[in-house]
Amino acid sequence: MCGHFPEGVETFEKTSIEGESRGEWYLRQMLGSANITGSPFMHLMTGNLSFQIEHHLFPDLPSNRYQEIAPQVRELFDRYELTYTSGSLVRQVGSAWKKVFRLSLPNDFLNKATTAVNPVTRLISRTPLAPDTKVA
Repeated sequence: MCGHFPEGVETFEKTSIEGESRGEWYLRQMLGSANITGSPFMHLMTGNLSFQIEHHLFPDLPSNRYQEIAPQVRELFDRYELTYTSGSLVRQVGSAWKKVFRLSLPNDFLNKATTAVNPVTRLISRTPLAPDTKVA
């Protein structure tokens, strides 16, 4: 969950991946996964799957090589101005649960809830303007 679903990781519609080129497949792997930072022991305990981006790009590469290729992968992200999503285990788990919670709410729920709690915004949003009023 941490490498696939934290904030900053993109998701793709099934129809958007039909007929994708090899380059588009690699880009989707880069944007659709995230790494978990940590100590060598933490990486060992995850079987080096804390390097999810590298794992998605090179699924057949032995996992003990992911850390070795990570700097070159990061360089590609920088060169093409892509976001290399990475964070601590606590941050990634929290971010993933935040995203799950946000996506489980009805559409536009958070905007409506914010407007309902703020009486000034509520008043402004429900007060129609006079026909000759100009908005700056």
